[in-house]
Amino acid sequence: MWMGDFSSPSHEWIELYNTTDQPIDLSGWRLARQKSKQEVPMLTIPTGTVPALAYFLISNNGTKDCNLAVIPDLVDTSVTLTNTQLQIKLYDVAGRLIDTADDGVGKPMAGDNAQKKSMVRRLNDRSPIDGQLPLAWRTAEQQTGWKPGAKELGTPTNSRTNQQKPPIDLKPQLKGSIRFSELMWMGDFSNDRYQWIELYNTTNQAVDIQGWVIRSNTDTDLVRINQPSTIPPDDYFLIANTEQSDLEVIPDLIIPFHLPNIDLQLKLYAGQVLIDVADDGRGRPFAGNDVHKRSMVRRLEIEDGTKPEAWFTANAQTGWKTGSQSFGTPSGHASPVQILFFTAEASTQDVYLQWEISKLIEDWTINFNIYRNHQLSDSATYSQPIKINAGPIPVVSEIIRYQFKDLVSVQNQICRYQLEAVSRHPISQSERTIILHTIYLRQTPVSVKPKPRLATLWSHVKRLAH
Repeated sequence: MWMGDFSSPSHEWIELYNTTDQPIDLSGWRLARQKSKQEVPMLTIPTGTVPALAYFLISNNGTKDCNLAVIPDLVDTSVTLTNTQLQIKLYDVAGRLIDTADDGVGKPMAGDNAQKKSMVRRLNDRSPIDGQLPLAWRTAEQQTGWKPGAKELGTPTNSRTNQQKPPIDLKPQLKGSIRFSELMWMGDFSNDRYQWIELYNTTNQAVDIQGWVIRSNTDTDLVRINQPSTIPPDDYFLIANTEQSDLEVIPDLIIPFHLPNIDLQLKLYAGQVLIDVADDGRGRPFAGNDVHKRSMVRRLEIEDGTKPEAWFTANAQTGWKTGSQSFGTPSGHASPVQILFFTAEASTQDVYLQWEISKLIEDWTINFNIYRNHQLSDSATYSQPIKINAGPIPVVSEIIRYQFKDLVSVQNQICRYQLEAVSRHPISQSERTIILHTIYLRQTPVSVKPKPRLATLWSHVKRLAH
């Protein structure tokens, strides 16, 4: 949090993450920073341990003085992060360089000073991304670990107060929770053997997929996920069979496998539980283009992946190296509307919803609808969604922020709100609507900042639904 928070620009903090399955004693480890293009000491950690696969938060002030809700593992006023030429180095007790953040040139590689959005590391299960590369960092779009009413974005956490939801237990109700969302069965233009598989988490919790298996239509194992692997809520997991492809995005897992161009069928298993199926294993794949190297994309609202209508051929191109002619949206999707945020704040009598759009594709006129449903008991199952707006909420060209009040009490339950865009002039009936974003409301006021969505034509949309 190199920019501080809204309470003070000096309220800065640094988060460390233990990528191993063993606790690490940080006593005597030290942080150095860049000052006037020279490396100078910042602080030494007197004592402290970061548990396996957990966090260690170092702040220059305690929760009493700033907007943090989580308690830092270490408070040291020596934490000083610059807004230009930022570079931080971490050394162990023996003086070995463990990691480096940013390259010390120009503005920081990520983060937003004006809106107080932290600079977040892209943690890769397969191997760490060099922290001196811009690709290793992104600007925060989520908010956990802050006091009520705080507007900062970031996910500060520590070993004592875990702000992240635990992965879902491996139970039969996981069926359909993770879906095959995109298949590059034809390879790309660099090599037709360079294939990948994308999975999507439809739930509102992280799902641990370690030990899961992808099998062919002959029940032969194609991919076995043996390493620690978790798919965040409303997010993707990319499995590639090579590093040498035209992909710009970094796969979450690289493992040898081969997808056939005929009689294709993939089955995803968690133990003995069949989670999802792609294609029917008969003849040509349902979608995708071998000649033009266009991927096979899932219509995520269709649960049964063995139906032809569950798939379409990609017409969008994101996540590829410059100059690539391959089409698909690895580790992402596109939307005709760029949504900046979708929030819900609850009182005892109603729920106040707000959302803001950045821009709308030219020549497309749409309306918004809002749906609400609630979780049934303690399971992951939700009631049937109901539309809560009496009439369509029209998009007005000069308006970017919209609001709606749901006159309902959501005390003692978990509610889910979905924002739907409706095209008045769809290319086809099947592309008339798209669920833009989903947020979950848990008894108390909440503000959920969704990831930015790329704008494209409706025919390019990879649709989201839960």
